[in-house]
Amino acid sequence: MPSRRRTPSSIALFTATLLAVSLTPGYLTGCGTAPVIPVKAQSGQGADFTTGYPVEPGHARQLGYDVRWVHDLPLGPGQSVSRVLEDAGTLLTVETPENIVTAISPETGNTLWKTVVGTRLETVVGMTSDDRWVYVNTATRLFKLARRGGVIKSVGDLQYPVNSSPLKIGRLAVFGSDVGNVFAHHLDDGYTKWAYGLGAPIQAALVQAERDLFAVDTAGRYAMLDTTSGKLLWRGQFYAGVSSNPTIHNGFVLAASEDQSLYSLGQTNGKDRWPAYRSEARLTTTPVVHGGGIFLNEPGVGLSGIAADTGERHWQFEGDARPFAVNGKTLVAHGDGFLVTLNMFNGDVRNTVPTRPLLSAQSDDRGRLLLCSTRGSLTRLAPTTATAAAPALPAH
Repeated sequence: MPSRRRTPSSIALFTATLLAVSLTPGYLTGCGTAPVIPVKAQSGQGADFTTGYPVEPGHARQLGYDVRWVHDLPLGPGQSVSRVLEDAGTLLTVETPENIVTAISPETGNTLWKTVVGTRLETVVGMTSDDRWVYVNTATRLFKLARRGGVIKSVGDLQYPVNSSPLKIGRLAVFGSDVGNVFAHHLDDGYTKWAYGLGAPIQAALVQAERDLFAVDTAGRYAMLDTTSGKLLWRGQFYAGVSSNPTIHNGFVLAASEDQSLYSLGQTNGKDRWPAYRSEARLTTTPVVHGGGIFLNEPGVGLSGIAADTGERHWQFEGDARPFAVNGKTLVAHGDGFLVTLNMFNGDVRNTVPTRPLLSAQSDDRGRLLLCSTRGSLTRLAPTTATAAAPALPAH
C-alpha cells in the first residue's frame, strides 16, 4: 500500500492560542486533600480554556469523550509533579522536591492518602504496585507502602543504582541499573536473587512475556533472559542505543533504536521478523501496537502507521504526536498543546483540539484516558456511551 501523508493544519493555530493564554491561578499549597471538581460534559464546541482543566469538556466531547472528574494537586511554589502511575486500579502521583506520594481513586478522583518517602536529597525514579502493596524507589532505595493507608512498612537498599521503575514478577522487583546490570531484588528479604550484565546504563523499561524478560542498554546491547534465574536465552546488538521502552506483542519484540530503525525480533530466538523499518530520525519514543498495526512517533518527521506483519509504512501524519489510546477504530495521540484523533487504518485526521501543556497522557484497560497537566491538574476522560472503547495501549 503506498504511503500517504496527512498535515494537521489546525495545530499551529491551537498552539498559538495556547501560548497566549495564562493558566488559571488558585492551586492550593501544602499536603492537604485536594478538591475534586465534578464535571458535566458539554456538547458541541468547547469554550477555549475557560475551566482550567487540561482539556475543555466541550473539546473532549468533540473527540468522543466525556470528562468524569478533575483533581488538582495542591502544588506550592517550587513544587511539580514528576511521575504519574495508573496500573491495575492504582493511581499514584509523586510531587517533588518533597517526594510526596499521593494515592487517588481512579473512579472518583478523591485523595485516598499521602505519604512522604525518602529525603529531599533523594529523587523518586520509579513506582509499581500489586493487590496489597505499593513500591516506590529512589535511585538507591526501595520503599514498601501499604496500598490501603500508605503506611511505609519497610525500606531496603538496592544493590545497584537505578533510574526507572522495576518490573514486578512474583516476589521479585527486576531493575535495569545505571551500571548496566539487570538484577532481581527479592521483595521479602531484600537480597539480590540474580544479576546479568549488559554493559552500558539501562534507561529503557524492561519488558516481560511469560517467563521471558527483554532488556536493552544505551549502547544498543540487548538480551532475553529467563525471569526466574536470569539465565541468558539469546542476545544481540543494534547499531546505537535504545532509550525508549520496547514492547512484546504476539511473540515479537518491538524496539525503536537511536540508529533510526524500528526492529521486530522473534521472542524465542531474536531473529528479525522483517528488515528493520528505517526512519529519517533517531527514534526515542515507544512504539505501540494495536491489532495488526504499529504506531510510531518519529521525532521531527511525524506519526507513522506501520503494518505489524511486514514492517511497511501505510500512512504518516505530519505532526509530532505520540499515540496512547484507541477508541473504536480511532487512534488518539497527544502533542505539544493538542490532542488529535486519527483513523487508525489510513491516518485521516478526524479531530484536533487544544490542551494545556501535558506532563503525561495514558489510557487504562477500559479505554479511559488520564491526562495530567504540567501544573498538576489530572482529568479522567471516558468514551461517550455512543462510542465503543478498545483496550488500552501501553503507557509511555
